[in-house]
Amino acid sequence: MSLRAADLPKRITQTGITNAAGVCLITFRATGQVAWEASQITIEMANAPVGCVAELRVNDSLVTPLIPSGDAAAGDPPLPMYPGDVVTIRWTGATPNAQGKAIMFYRPAQY
Repeated sequence: MSLRAADLPKRITQTGITNAAGVCLITFRATGQVAWEASQITIEMANAPVGCVAELRVNDSLVTPLIPSGDAAAGDPPLPMYPGDVVTIRWTGATPNAQGKAIMFYRPAQY
């Protein structure tokens, strides 16, 4: 059995800049009428200060807290993302103008 490029997980990266209130947001949304299965979401904010907090949320419900300087949410179960769902990484207590980064590994699923 051969492996095709279409069989490989896809990845998407996003960045965000911390506002004056110390909040940095990164948002992922499934496109069109395709659901996604996210197998891993990794975040990074170099020099995140002590007291900074990071969270992974789906439709504003907490999925898991994350280490703000760098962490990964992965494992079972994978995170299902349906059309209309909003997955957000939110840092609070960050230094204004600090950059947050996230990469998500996912597979699309047709209905």
